[in-house]
Amino acid sequence: MSLHEQRDGILETQVTWADLERHLQKALKTSATLGPARNVVEIGEENGFASRCGLVSCDWVGAEKDEKLPETVVLKIPSALPMKKMGVMQGDAAMWEGYDKKLRELHNIEIAAYNFLGKFEGLSIPRMYYGEVFTEEDKLNGQICIEFVENSRVMNFYVEHTVEQLKQIARALGKIQACSLRKEISASELKTNMLADFAKTVSLECAYSGVGVTDLLRISLFALPAKERRESASQLVEEMYTSMVENLGGAESPYSLEKLQSLYDILLPHSATYFAAGGIVFIAKQAANAKLSMEEKEKRKPVQMDKVIGALEDILVYHGKNKELVKELKFKDQ
Repeated sequence: MSLHEQRDGILETQVTWADLERHLQKALKTSATLGPARNVVEIGEENGFASRCGLVSCDWVGAEKDEKLPETVVLKIPSALPMKKMGVMQGDAAMWEGYDKKLRELHNIEIAAYNFLGKFEGLSIPRMYYGEVFTEEDKLNGQICIEFVENSRVMNFYVEHTVEQLKQIARALGKIQACSLRKEISASELKTNMLADFAKTVSLECAYSGVGVTDLLRISLFALPAKERRESASQLVEEMYTSMVENLGGAESPYSLEKLQSLYDILLPHSATYFAAGGIVFIAKQAANAKLSMEEKEKRKPVQMDKVIGALEDILVYHGKNKELVKELKFKDQ
């Protein structure tokens, strides 16, 4: 029952067309079936290594005249195959089982986040048609099916994105943070579920209960050239904070803008360390990708290296800065 073995289902996973059809019928309350022209195109390659993600054309057959069924959906299936095929992780069966366990936890967290945030209107997240969690009894068939958002785009690591694009994401993160503060997560949700892309499609795979500036750091490190990231840091934090305050519905903010700026500084070395490690893996995979021309590889590499080297430099800079900053921190008694 592993997630790192190639199987005969959709995108070489354990999920079959029959599984997808059954879950969609239940979620959409329809008796229509997926037709003979159904197909799936992988859209997650080189954009992650914890799942297989496919754009599914449904080709509905037998739908009622008044039914409005989605022509396309996005199916996301937790899988260790992308990581295994990269060849950067070497280990025994126990190591891969441990990795599978972590993927199951992340998947269940993602579904819990969709369920929680789905209670609020106007958030920049896609609709989840259904989400199947992993359980002790079923450790194989977890999956998420979400709406396909027209004109959405992937923010690739090898592209120099703009500060204006990041402002949109900062505002979306602020709104999500406000929603999480307006409604408490129950103890049962935490026990049961173990609780951005761009504008409309904020990814929830690594959702967690914490301060939103961590997400802003992850996206900034991934998207912006080092110089622009450094120059826009305080501006993006303020953009996110303002959006959060505007969406609190009159409730008092749990922290000030100044404290959020301090948290950004404190958390940067941690976030940058993880980013740099992952970035190096992506660069190595890209270098070994036979599908890419040498010209394209040479075009991408300087952009990626600038981001990674900038992150490594800032780990040292902010570590020194934080030695003084942490002296001012006060922790509440638990």
